[in-house]
Amino acid sequence: MCDQSNRNGNKNNNKSSNADIQMKIIATEDCDKVIKFLWENFFPYAPLAGSEPKWIPSREDEMVLREGITKHNCSIVAMKEDQIIGVSIALPKNRSAADEYFEAAKKAGKNKHGYIMQLLGEIMCKTDIFNRYGVEETLYVYLVSVAPNQRGRNIAYLMMRELMRVGKEKKFEVLSIDCSSYYCAQVCERLGMECLSTVPFSDYLDEKGEVIFRPSPPHVAMETYAQRLQ
Repeated sequence: MCDQSNRNGNKNNNKSSNADIQMKIIATEDCDKVIKFLWENFFPYAPLAGSEPKWIPSREDEMVLREGITKHNCSIVAMKEDQIIGVSIALPKNRSAADEYFEAAKKAGKNKHGYIMQLLGEIMCKTDIFNRYGVEETLYVYLVSVAPNQRGRNIAYLMMRELMRVGKEKKFEVLSIDCSSYYCAQVCERLGMECLSTVPFSDYLDEKGEVIFRPSPPHVAMETYAQRLQ
């Protein structure tokens, strides 16, 4: 998932304007700053988590995220001088993830978090990504976030491209992402990724037949993308 990114569609391709940006794997000592950045810049504004009723991750969610970052060393941070201006969290995903999503949805109950987990599980079953690509594991982009004052500088695009490089280096065969943000989906299109699924939020209803997710336009669907790396 991604934040709302820039409203100009990340069309700025002027490489010289990004010469001051450094990309690196998130180190253990960076985690506190990364978590603070995400809690301030991603979750309050992401199309699903940030729309009413808002969802803010729990302390348990934070600890799981920290563990994933430090254990797998696949997530990246974009730095300008000593400031974090972008974060992308990527973690391995295997066939058991769908069951884990459904279990998390059941545990959370009928609330924003539970509905997000349920949707992700259903999309994973629908896309059948492991059989589609003939793999047992993908590098899954959990989120992409750019600081509001840095949007329009192509940073989301650069981070996704860097994740592809990291994925190749770590021998992942496929990179995948679920985009709740229209702008994030645009980045995936520009990268030439394959769109596996589109689920309009207007079609995703609760047991009463009411629309569950109502993010502001142009965020109107969850789109799943993948790219073969090897």
